[in-house]
Amino acid sequence: MRSKSTTASLLSLLFLAASVFGPMSSYTTAAQKTAAPAKGKQVEKTHAEKGRGGGPDQNIKNDSEANDPNKPAPAPGNKGGEKARGAGACQVVLDNRTGWYVHIFVDGTNRGTIGPWGDAYCYTGSGATVLYAIATFTDGSRFTWGPRTVNCYDSFTWQLFP
Repeated sequence: MRSKSTTASLLSLLFLAASVFGPMSSYTTAAQKTAAPAKGKQVEKTHAEKGRGGGPDQNIKNDSEANDPNKPAPAPGNKGGEKARGAGACQVVLDNRTGWYVHIFVDGTNRGTIGPWGDAYCYTGSGATVLYAIATFTDGSRFTWGPRTVNCYDSFTWQLFP
């Protein structure tokens, strides 16, 4: 039978080991996932800028989500479309870290809406890519992120904060 001091020493040693080496399970927290992106993946955090509504936004080229039946978007190379001769496609991960609905634009084109605390994924060509996001409010005000020109190769994550 162990004494109380031996049990206390063992617990202290286990606590110290867990503090130094981290958890012993494969479970990772969201903070651990975003703290060190995998090699080749870029992550950028951007905070919103508050503004008032007003005239047209020069960062938006196409705000429509309606489809033209005569002009479907071409399929990317990884989905059966023409293979690019250069670097290929880049996956853009949009990480909404706000409690608002955010409209996303990639290279000025509407790519949809992300719900509060949600994520969205889209593909664009590799190289310079312009990212822009906007959350509009019932009082006519808005929050905007960007425009932000990034070099997108392989994968780029854009985290939106209030």
